Amino acid sequence: MAGVSFSLDDKEAQEALAQLERAAANPEGAYHAIGAHFVFSTQRNIEQETAPDGQKWRPLSPRTAAKRIGRGRAARRRGYNHILRVTARLYQSISYGVVPSGVEWGSNLVYARIHQLGGTIDMKPRTGTVSMRNIRKRGNRFVRAGSKGAESRVVQIRGHQVRIPARPFLGISAYDRQAIPEIVADHLRQEAGL
Repeated sequence: MAGVSFSLDDKEAQEALAQLERAAANPEGAYHAIGAHFVFSTQRNIEQETAPDGQKWRPLSPRTAAKRIGRGRAARRRGYNHILRVTARLYQSISYGVVPSGVEWGSNLVYARIHQLGGTIDMKPRTGTVSMRNIRKRGNRFVRAGSKGAESRVVQIRGHQVRIPARPFLGISAYDRQAIPEIVADHLRQEAGL
């Protein structure tokens, strides 16, 4: 052979490569780190009321916002603020699971799907009870049940549809696409002891 050549037989480099290979063969730790990242990222989407692609959610309808003016703790989170977070159930239900081929994350709440995808809910006709009281010079007014002088009335509520716009909170954002390779690299460095 004409020219020059060099051969490296470095046991430290071989051992580091072997450790790296063992770490890559068992990615479960990386999957857990990725799952934790996606839980954080999804909760951040809910806090910012933004889809993973960066689009702001549609605001609540005036009727829905008016219903949210409530009592107790809910009174602080009222009106148009805190879409999907009045009770924080959806926010707190976000979790992940490691599967053989990767990570799954989401919510186990039944209503999470309609908030993610949007849709129409058919409300069946039903009966309900309202409390009313005759207020001087104003006529009959709705009052809270059990109010002094209140009279309960049974009313028929017609069937109707409720349309809920899509407010996607699950997905992969541009930030996530940058973070995942970094998470995997950190995991491999830590497992390989580099």
